[in-house]
Amino acid sequence: MYQNGKLIPHMTQLQAMEEFENFLQGSEYLIAHGDVDFQTIRALLNKTEESPSYERVQKIDSQAFYKSVMWHDHRITKYGMKTIVQYFGDEATKAAYKTGAHGALCDTVEEEEVSVSHPARCQSTSRVMMYYPG
Repeated sequence: MYQNGKLIPHMTQLQAMEEFENFLQGSEYLIAHGDVDFQTIRALLNKTEESPSYERVQKIDSQAFYKSVMWHDHRITKYGMKTIVQYFGDEATKAAYKTGAHGALCDTVEEEEVSVSHPARCQSTSRVMMYYPG
């Protein structure tokens, strides 16, 4: 798969969901910044295969948390990813965000493939797994 003459790393939707299932193994929580992320995952699972780990894991929308923190600590009503990265992102995350890496991690395309626009980073703190582009 090519974009602007450059080869784009990609995998099938099934491969992506297998990686996702492996990522969730042993996790108690999946934290995302918005319910649309969970809806997107559900739609892809409906097209490919079920994920026992996704069904089991507690899904947490971080927007309420960041809305509270931004108002309480900074008196700011914005709590989108641009603001979160600006206030809490490390230099690598800020640099990735500036290059457009804040867009969707994967875009589904024809022929049941997923185009990975950039590598993903995961960070484990205790039993909480965080997954974000970077």
